[in-house]
Amino acid sequence: MSQLFLYLYNCNKRKIAIIYFGFITVSLILLFNMKGVSGVRISGRQDIIIIIFFIVLGINGFAILLTGISSFRKMLKNSMLRYTSISAKKYICANSLFCVLLFMILLGIGIIFLYYFSLNIYNGKTNLGIQQAIHSLYNYGILHHMLSIFLWGLDFLNMLVSIYFIIVIVKLLNVKSSMNKVACLVLFVIFTAFNGGITYIFQQIEKYVFAINNIGFIDQNGFLNTSFYSGTEVTILNLFFNCLLTIILLVVTGHIVDKKLEV
Repeated sequence: MSQLFLYLYNCNKRKIAIIYFGFITVSLILLFNMKGVSGVRISGRQDIIIIIFFIVLGINGFAILLTGISSFRKMLKNSMLRYTSISAKKYICANSLFCVLLFMILLGIGIIFLYYFSLNIYNGKTNLGIQQAIHSLYNYGILHHMLSIFLWGLDFLNMLVSIYFIIVIVKLLNVKSSMNKVACLVLFVIFTAFNGGITYIFQQIEKYVFAINNIGFIDQNGFLNTSFYSGTEVTILNLFFNCLLTIILLVVTGHIVDKKLEV
């Protein structure tokens, strides 16, 4: 597995450097811009800068997702990789975990920057909107922050493996290249709707059959509530289902690549 990680890093190190360097540079520019502002306008300016920061974070997270998809597509086309003793399942697992690790590191850096973005740079003024709401999340403590990064990492992993599965299904169905992206998009929408339906069912089960609430990281409504993962309306049953679905999709995708797809 370590050799696969090294291979993936060597193949994508330029993209990785651009993603992290770009993110840190833009974040520092935003931070210096915010610190250099003074007067009554700070409140609105600070909220706007925080929103811009979230957009930048989202763009870089999406860039990591595209990097993972690109690596997977190269694996499907590369006959040298396909004919090695390394199974597709192992490669998919390594590629997924590699991208999740990159994503979680990005979130960790983002949380550090967000702390400084959310500091009260007013003196005595507290009507700070988004800034005040964000800064209050740091009262949860570092354990909550680490858990929230891990939970977002699981969501990212589920999305990435789902996309791998969709790409393989489209390739297996031998869809014309002109319709390839459309077919992937349609299947992704269907898959997202399916996940949304399952999420709703589990929420109803926990609401009317048995309730798991006010325990540890679970709030009174049964949703996971841990600093930056609060407000997602995800229950513990949803989490177990997503983990199980991710494992199943990973195994099935690897099996299809090894047994069904031609190089």
